[in-house]
Amino acid sequence: RHDGKNDLIIEKFGTIAATPYARDIYRTGKNTIAMSEYQQMDALVPSARSENAIGYFLLEQRLLDEALAHFQKAVALNPTFESPYMNVAEIEAANGNYGTAITLYQKAMKLAPDRGLIYIRMGQLYAMADHNLTTARKVWQTGLKYTIDADARAQLQNLLETQQ
Repeated sequence: RHDGKNDLIIEKFGTIAATPYARDIYRTGKNTIAMSEYQQMDALVPSARSENAIGYFLLEQRLLDEALAHFQKAVALNPTFESPYMNVAEIEAANGNYGTAITLYQKAMKLAPDRGLIYIRMGQLYAMADHNLTTARKVWQTGLKYTIDADARAQLQNLLETQQ
């Protein structure tokens, strides 16, 4: 947690590749080192961020069941952290369960209404679920109102301009 309690551990052990509080969870090209660092962090002090990161690495490797277990641990450790909900939504979407995925993204949106990726993916899932862009466009427009990240805002704007 980013509450100051783990600052000594972080300072003592440091990280080369893991970036638990940055937009990307690891430095580019350093995913193997980052995975090891997150596992070491989690062994010392289990946290939602490290569990989510480990799950994300497993998701990238398409080890969905193993990833899901880590995302569930992350939610149990911190039910107000939006990322594990988003990652479970991606597993559900990969399995064709668009309704469940959308529900999970709605939960994440309530927890982090300014996070643009939520609106981007939720709109895409609506479009995939019912092949109707009306709802998707409404989600993207809402996202444009609340998103603070410039890159995500640009992606939302692009979706609104290109998806008619």
